[in-house]
Amino acid sequence: MKKKMTALILAAALGLTLLSGCDGSGGENSGPSDLSSDPASSEPAKVVINPLTGEDGFNPDAVGKRPVAVMVSNIKDSLPQWGISEADLVYEAVTEGGITRLMCMYADPDAVPKVGPVRSVREYYPQFSEPFHALFVHFGGSTTGYDALSEYKIEDIDGMAFSGTAFLQDQGKVSSGISREHTFYTSTELLEPAISKKGFSMSHSCPSAFHFVEPGETAALSDGSADRATVRFSGYTTAVFEYDQSSGKYLKSQYGQAHIDANNQQQVAVDNVVILYAPTSKIGDTYLTRYDLTSGEGYYLSKGKVQELNWSKGTYNAMFKLTDSEGGAVSFNPGKTWVCVVPNDQKGSTVLEDTQAASSPAE
Repeated sequence: MKKKMTALILAAALGLTLLSGCDGSGGENSGPSDLSSDPASSEPAKVVINPLTGEDGFNPDAVGKRPVAVMVSNIKDSLPQWGISEADLVYEAVTEGGITRLMCMYADPDAVPKVGPVRSVREYYPQFSEPFHALFVHFGGSTTGYDALSEYKIEDIDGMAFSGTAFLQDQGKVSSGISREHTFYTSTELLEPAISKKGFSMSHSCPSAFHFVEPGETAALSDGSADRATVRFSGYTTAVFEYDQSSGKYLKSQYGQAHIDANNQQQVAVDNVVILYAPTSKIGDTYLTRYDLTSGEGYYLSKGKVQELNWSKGTYNAMFKLTDSEGGAVSFNPGKTWVCVVPNDQKGSTVLEDTQAASSPAE
């Protein structure tokens, strides 16, 4: 009996010795564990799409949150601006006297960079932002701009109420003597206390900005090539978009020079350019511009190609519906988009060029 017990003890000890060679602590079997045996490691990465750009890799924590729309001055005296190159979607339209203003949209409300100079609201900008359920950020506004915020029940953060807290002055601009209205900026960190004080919820689904093709696919644009677009808004403002073959993006210029973001000293570069022509009128005896956002024509440019389009909108909270000549939805390449809302009377001044073809020697 004693011999049997001794044999059992020796067998158990031998078994433990063999097992110790598989625990990664030493021996010929030591080393990194084989992750391929873990079922979870073989699962494909989850696709998380940015609703404003159609790109994969969006912050999962931002899904189901509202985007932020910030009004940014674009008058010459306000330059340079901050945060414009980081916006997912930008709308540019005339405010008054031929001057344009930008509405920069950020899909992730927790990643709004230093952006500005923040300026006032005009009546049609909430019609650009509200289809996305965006938090609207501005500093002051025209009478009709405030009327629109009230009529549409827009949740907004106004610098007139939160100056010095949600909006700070850039001391570089202050010391340069620039007008006070062109010195204020904001960011996620500055906006958060104001959002909390106003009691706004940032939870809300955000619809897709356009009819994006799947990541990795390319939209077919059927109306030829256009690697340079000159878009005249007025006698004061003309935007130029030049396609850069190496990056696959359109580089933006205005006022005869590159449009630079002071945050990174880089020229604004976007994947898509949209030009929408709309009827305009003057508001009473003022210089303020009023857009009729019912329907019209336009162009979509991407990857050096162009597509003619028709657009319609309707109610203030309706998305722009972009269709081709046959009434089908215009397919968009994923990426950042700059939307130019141009007065109808400037349509004839738009110049779309295929500079590569023009520079090629004749056969």
